[in-house]
Amino acid sequence: MKITLNRPSIIKEAEGSRCILKKVNGPLSIIPECILFFIVLILTSIVYGLGGDFIAGILYGITHGGGTVNDVYNWDYYTPITLMSEVLWTLSVLLVAYIWQKRTPRTHGFVKKNAVRDYAIGLVAGFAMFSAAVGICVATGALSLKAASNVNYSLIGIFAIGWFFQGMAEEVICRGFFLVSLARKNNLVIAVLGNSLAFAALHLANPGIGALPLVNLTLFGICASVYFIKTGNIWLVSAMHSIWNAVQGNFYGILVSGGFTGPTIFNSTIDTGKTLINGGDFGLEGGLAVSIVLVITILIGLLIPGIEDKKAE
Repeated sequence: MKITLNRPSIIKEAEGSRCILKKVNGPLSIIPECILFFIVLILTSIVYGLGGDFIAGILYGITHGGGTVNDVYNWDYYTPITLMSEVLWTLSVLLVAYIWQKRTPRTHGFVKKNAVRDYAIGLVAGFAMFSAAVGICVATGALSLKAASNVNYSLIGIFAIGWFFQGMAEEVICRGFFLVSLARKNNLVIAVLGNSLAFAALHLANPGIGALPLVNLTLFGICASVYFIKTGNIWLVSAMHSIWNAVQGNFYGILVSGGFTGPTIFNSTIDTGKTLINGGDFGLEGGLAVSIVLVITILIGLLIPGIEDKKAE
């Protein structure tokens, strides 16, 4: 089998949509598209950030009869509620893209065909990928696992719903919006690398960030980009992203990109002498175990035929 990466129909459909500085073509078109991306990112992040806090505050007030800002922030349900609020991010990105670029949700990957099948595949793939990284860490003695006690399964279930919206939002902004925007007037390699580097940059303020975490975040962006292009929809990569985070934080009890874990089924303990493998303070995404899994997954994605590859045969 040969490595192929052909343009899916959703990118071809977006090519006719307008963009800022319409006369700018080729590599120079990256500049206005990057400017637009960061404007959209900032504005839509404010929308969902304020919206999440507002919704959490209202719900806390209803269930507790009032409280302080700190009470809301320390509430067990605050984090999953803010994760769910990222649906506002998705909707606001789609709205801005429609107004500014005349792009429909379909050009972001919201394709009906194979939606359920691909989402299910993404869930299985994401679980297997992260579990493989955990397996490497356990086999090398870089990580140990122990079943947690007094597991709050209902809260874990609510977190899972939150991760569903969070994974979708990041894939829509980075793959559905930015990758497609770049690919309209550039080759796919530029679009893949551009959106993947932007995805990594979104995590620059995370605790424990460093060179290897940034490399792995870029690799994750490349991985998601490849499968987005191969499937021609947003479903598989959204599911892969969501379950990756959910399994990491609420199943294995490992820091999610240097952040929190929340309620978990297993408690993990890292060997501080093997942080190159387990990622240390950033979590597994900062270690070589995840690097290995992502590189293998990218190679598999490049080798398997995508929907446009099959049409070309």
